[in-house]
Amino acid sequence: MNFDINSLMTNPIFYGEMAHLLGGYAILLTIAFFSRSWKDMVIGWCILLGLTAAKEFYYDMHWEIPIQDFRGGLRDFLSYQAGAALAMLMGWIKIRRG
Repeated sequence: MNFDINSLMTNPIFYGEMAHLLGGYAILLTIAFFSRSWKDMVIGWCILLGLTAAKEFYYDMHWEIPIQDFRGGLRDFLSYQAGAALAMLMGWIKIRRG
């Protein structure tokens, strides 16, 4: 199987996943910049986890047009969490440095 960067860059699913990843990253990175403790980051991640689960597995499956299936919701949810994990790493570095 050959990897073609042009086919990836023209795939709308790729853009959707990058938007979800950057959304999760931006939310938690904002908390990291204004926070002074790791506890605030964990609380923010838990809130993000709950809200994105509700959005992807309930809202999108009932009201998004076109209706999204479980696989699409899981892919979007995991993209949010990948962005959150990256932001947690950046926040940890920021908090550790003082």
